[in-house]
Amino acid sequence: MPLWAWILGMYALGAAYGSILGTIDIFVQNSEFYSMVIGARPGYSTAQMFVAMVSSMMALCAVFPVLTMMLRLRTEEKNSCFQNVLSAAVSKYHYFASYLGIAILSAFLMEMAVAFGIYSSALAVLDDPGVLPLGHLLLSNLVYVPALLVMLGLCALLIAVAPRRVNLIWGYFGFSFLATFIGRIPGIIPDLLRNLTPYTFIPVLPVDEINWVTLTVLIGIAAALMAAACVVYRQRDISAA
Repeated sequence: MPLWAWILGMYALGAAYGSILGTIDIFVQNSEFYSMVIGARPGYSTAQMFVAMVSSMMALCAVFPVLTMMLRLRTEEKNSCFQNVLSAAVSKYHYFASYLGIAILSAFLMEMAVAFGIYSSALAVLDDPGVLPLGHLLLSNLVYVPALLVMLGLCALLIAVAPRRVNLIWGYFGFSFLATFIGRIPGIIPDLLRNLTPYTFIPVLPVDEINWVTLTVLIGIAAALMAAACVVYRQRDISAA
């Protein structure tokens, strides 16, 4: 699936969730599950809490396009398409980095698409769209980019080190999904397990405050994983993968 199709898909998902903001209070009252997942915080409306949950869910959904962009490299390896590229005086480093760069860009684009999708629906269904300004929605979604980059870094490193085991990243994603989404319900998943996924360290806006040190550490971890992946890939025998 091309990048633009993923962007439209994420925008549509954001708009779909945003379309129920006008009746979100009734929706939550009729769903015990969502009442537990969304929760209630003094000083914050149900719409704000719902958007916080949706942003978290969409950040998990964004893993699919981000990793897919990177995994195209592995598909080309298996189909031996890389031979035509590398024969044209393109180094393995630049070959690998080009896929990595597109995947990094897609992380930002996916989160922005979700924010614009929610905002476009909020303008149509909310009596006072000002409670969910575009700037807040963009920040609430872009704050998940460091976690996405950690997932991408792990995927890139697997491609470089153990390409035949790269599908392990989907198992880790499944664990992250359960730890993040189901883990919002108190007492379901121990904190020790939840701390094994980068999403646990992302603030839920507007309830939590942004810890820039934590986000910087996540970005540093992602950068280290990607740098290691580039170094290892440049030395690996692609034809033997």
